[in-house]
Amino acid sequence: MDGVTIRRAVAGDAVPMVWRAAFGDVPWQVPLYVQDAGRFERTFVAVSGRTVLATVYYLIRPIRGLDGAPVPVGCVANVASLPHARGRGLVRWLLAEAITDMERHDVAWSLLFTGTPGVYERSGWQTLTRHYRAGRIAQPGQTMTGVDVWDASLQEWPVLAQLYDTFNASRPLTTVRTASDWQRRVRIWYADSQILLAGPRDEPNGYVVLRWDAGEAEVQEIGVKSVAAAAALLDAVARRALARGVDQCRLRLPDDPLLTRPTRDLLTTPLSDVTDATAMIRPVTRPADWFGPDAVHWPADYF
Repeated sequence: MDGVTIRRAVAGDAVPMVWRAAFGDVPWQVPLYVQDAGRFERTFVAVSGRTVLATVYYLIRPIRGLDGAPVPVGCVANVASLPHARGRGLVRWLLAEAITDMERHDVAWSLLFTGTPGVYERSGWQTLTRHYRAGRIAQPGQTMTGVDVWDASLQEWPVLAQLYDTFNASRPLTTVRTASDWQRRVRIWYADSQILLAGPRDEPNGYVVLRWDAGEAEVQEIGVKSVAAAAALLDAVARRALARGVDQCRLRLPDDPLLTRPTRDLLTTPLSDVTDATAMIRPVTRPADWFGPDAVHWPADYF
């Protein structure tokens, strides 16, 4: 392309300025990016002279496939162009470079999240439709569950990590988190969320991550070892929400036997089955899996 070069980013490139021009000020974007020590090797830029016109970045994450086994996945993020550089095919060119690089790293398939799927369909990504439930919060029963529930924090990440690993041991689309993920990435995504633990104080058997947003409660993540723990946590969500005057809830949860009854008890009928079509997948070195209702990609694992 005349006057434009495609190459890997270097430290002096004004990559965040392109993101700011495209997305505005996104508080988590740069903090997440700088955590990746190898980011420049996986950031591709289209430049004219010294000006960065467009960017594509990806990182490699271990994500569970349809059979529950983790595979290396190329997670595409921060795809952006300066306003005056759009419509020239730069992003498509950069995506092709990223895919070629993923092939060299034996990445199984690629995952991204977007509100503009047409940009990526032309480069081989296809929409992965997911569903979650939303509705009005039911009045809790007169009797408490009998399971202790208390406020926790991400300082207790080793406890949360153990529960997460157990609950998601074979769950498709979940990320295999490291200690660094819990101490850094998860903290960024859940910085403004409320965390509840349930069970015996010396050995909790469940947690939930809850966000309050514009008169609505959103259950962002859950990890439980029993129906009793799930019931206690979602009962606590209902009681706390109604005490705040909040009567609407979104449940970004998978179809799991441990959650079926507690989910039904939390929300009144009829429930809304909300479609989320922001995820897209693409084969790289192996076929991309198509996931069922027990799959979930938790918000703390976005990139």
